[in-house]
Amino acid sequence: MTNNGNTNLTGKTILVTGATGGIGRVTAETLAGMGANMVVVGRNTAKVKNTVDEIRQKTGNAEIEGMVADLSIQSEVRRLAEDYTLNGGDFYFLERLKVP
Repeated sequence: MTNNGNTNLTGKTILVTGATGGIGRVTAETLAGMGANMVVVGRNTAKVKNTVDEIRQKTGNAEIEGMVADLSIQSEVRRLAEDYTLNGGDFYFLERLKVP
């Protein structure tokens, strides 16, 4: 997908989990099409590599990277976060709202 609106995400880095399929894949493609530097996260090394290659080709955006982690395993979540931050990534969290 390419950016068909006015949103320009050039220079922004966005990490998407579950990005090898479904809504995660569509989200990663759409954001990459808007110029974002993407970090694609999935559980399967081959699927992550294929997803990165396909999104690069489809969007023309070379700034797509892949990381492998099974987020159902707490130690993998911690490893992903550590690897991401050691490579210069930052996390931004929205405040969680409690709904009555």
